[in-house]
Amino acid sequence: MRISIKGAVYWQFMFIIKEAVMKRNYFKVIVIIAILCMLIAVCTGCTKNVEDMEYAFSWNASEGETYDFNGKYTGIILDNVPNGQGVYEAGKEDEAGYFCYEGEWAEGVPNGEGTLYRVNEGGEEYTYKGNFKEGMFDGHGELIYDDDSYWKNIGNFSKGVFKPTLAELVAMHGTAEDSCEYTLSDSYVKFLNSNEDLFTSKNRKDNKSKIKKAGSFNAKEFQKDPSEFEPEIVKVPNLNVIQIKSYAGDYEKKETYAILTDSYYEDYYFIYYNGKANGILEDDVVDLYFLPVGYSTYETVSGADNYAIAGQAALIEK
Repeated sequence: MRISIKGAVYWQFMFIIKEAVMKRNYFKVIVIIAILCMLIAVCTGCTKNVEDMEYAFSWNASEGETYDFNGKYTGIILDNVPNGQGVYEAGKEDEAGYFCYEGEWAEGVPNGEGTLYRVNEGGEEYTYKGNFKEGMFDGHGELIYDDDSYWKNIGNFSKGVFKPTLAELVAMHGTAEDSCEYTLSDSYVKFLNSNEDLFTSKNRKDNKSKIKKAGSFNAKEFQKDPSEFEPEIVKVPNLNVIQIKSYAGDYEKKETYAILTDSYYEDYYFIYYNGKANGILEDDVVDLYFLPVGYSTYETVSGADNYAIAGQAALIEK
């Protein structure tokens, strides 16, 4: 059996205390206990509760993104820095630069479960609730802006950056107001988790023949009741590209959204696509292979609401 040095010291003290008690040397017992308490304090540090303690720290929001705060902390400290459960507030509430965190701390920074309410330097208000590591969002969390036109980032974070699974990405696309809102059911999450390779740009070429075996799609039937649709990739031929744009993505370096319609301008499709959709331009006619996920409205450039079928594309080709 292996015994640590600390354990050996502890049991040695206990033996001495027991021997002193048997000899009725109570003064020696008191001295030994006092020494033992001092050793424990030295080894473990000194924790205590504080209220409105002045505290300045640098918050690493992500790698290369740091903000300095001077605020007040209420909670547990160890060696004069937050360590344990506590609340920290810096700046004026609802003003740019405001920072309020409540949760677990380690060595002076948020670490563990907690909730951050923040007004960034641009005046945008948001709340993050979830796991922190070394001050950064890391692990499962929910990042939600007060502005409903922003996507809700719910899922996996790494070093302060949202790094969703495919299912989390597709779910996110349905959370912004006026952008074809929808909610993924468990069956959709299961389908996406099981068929992730069919939707990634790096595997598209290898899976192209499999994707193109998709069956036909009845848009009117789907529009009537999207909840009755069993998740599968379907094909819609000869769609006109009304709008298409690539942007820096959360799941891949580049992602694309497109608005498509049939030749009668009756059925519209609000589509997201992993990768750049090279060679596809506005006014092109394309075949769409996609997973339909919802049916709702998006706001057009003129401010009108237009109904569209939302979906995640596996392949778009001319």
